[in-house]
Amino acid sequence: MSRGTLFILSGPSGVGKTTVEENIVGIEDIFVSISETTRAKRENEQDGLDYKFISTTEFQKRVSKECYLEWANVHGNFYGTPIESINQRIQKGLNALLVIDVQGTKQVRDKIPSSILIFLLPPTMDELRKRLVERSTDQESVIEKRLQKAREEITYSLIYDYSVVNHNITQATKDVVQIIRNCKSRRTHDK
Repeated sequence: MSRGTLFILSGPSGVGKTTVEENIVGIEDIFVSISETTRAKRENEQDGLDYKFISTTEFQKRVSKECYLEWANVHGNFYGTPIESINQRIQKGLNALLVIDVQGTKQVRDKIPSSILIFLLPPTMDELRKRLVERSTDQESVIEKRLQKAREEITYSLIYDYSVVNHNITQATKDVVQIIRNCKSRRTHDK
């Protein structure tokens, strides 16, 4: 049996990663990993569906037991991808999608070099600011931190296999789905 492919989608906060991920699940047969986090649950999020929300103490215990494929401290909160569920699915020949930050991507690429990396870019920094403000989840000081982090993260987009600019969420989703399909097709033909 052939191994599945691990796809990684990254991009700055507010660029539309979660929306693209949700749209992909409706189009493509792909497993989406649910990350664990220590951050507070937002009003529209469900524990176990959007993230698994855990305490910092529990997270640190899981780090010491090497339970994560990758983990990072992002804006003062910890995020991690449980390794067991990803490995099980890839070994069964299923494809998986991780929506993670740049720090996590570097860790995954070291552990699974065959991963396909896709970076979602905003059309402009002004547009990214507008999206963060319209999201209404953060205070102005947090938005400024996110924008500063975005500038840094965008410089790492060069290490990714593909970049997609999110001018329009529908088109960005189509572009990401096409990348996934092309990579799956290429791997099928290479066997």
